[in-house]
Amino acid sequence: MRRDDRLWLCTIITMGRIRWEPRDYVTLAYPITALYMNSRVTDQAPHCPCNSNQPYRTCCSRFLDRDEFAATAELLMRSRYTAYTLKREDYLLATWHRSTRPASLDLANASQHWLGLTIKRHEQSNPDQAIVEFIARHKINGRAFLLHEISRFVREQNRWFYVDGDILSD
Repeated sequence: MRRDDRLWLCTIITMGRIRWEPRDYVTLAYPITALYMNSRVTDQAPHCPCNSNQPYRTCCSRFLDRDEFAATAELLMRSRYTAYTLKREDYLLATWHRSTRPASLDLANASQHWLGLTIKRHEQSNPDQAIVEFIARHKINGRAFLLHEISRFVREQNRWFYVDGDILSD
């Protein structure tokens, strides 16, 4: 079955069934649409942008789409990276600690294209504080960049929050 790419896109539904929907309907009904746009139809769901090698629906979707809380700072870091790739400002602000959270991020107008995430280390110094060192690759207006950061996280009321980070120069 062939569909016009400009009007249709494929969504993977539970139990591995594939269903075609009009692009406008999917955009409104499914928050993970960006993962399926312009991708080839395959038997498997696309991998999560956080580079966990897991399908999005069993990885970061748990946090972004189903209101689950990340059990570790590393999982929160991965889900926040995925939120950047999907321009999910709502999730990023909700997982940013109130003491350092900006008013907005204006991701809708951002020209960044995220290319990949590598977690270098995750250390939990005590039950409520952790750091995650990562490298995120991205392009801005066609030019490639690396963001190498050591991020600080705190846990309050059993929920992890991003506080801030130190950007490292490579």
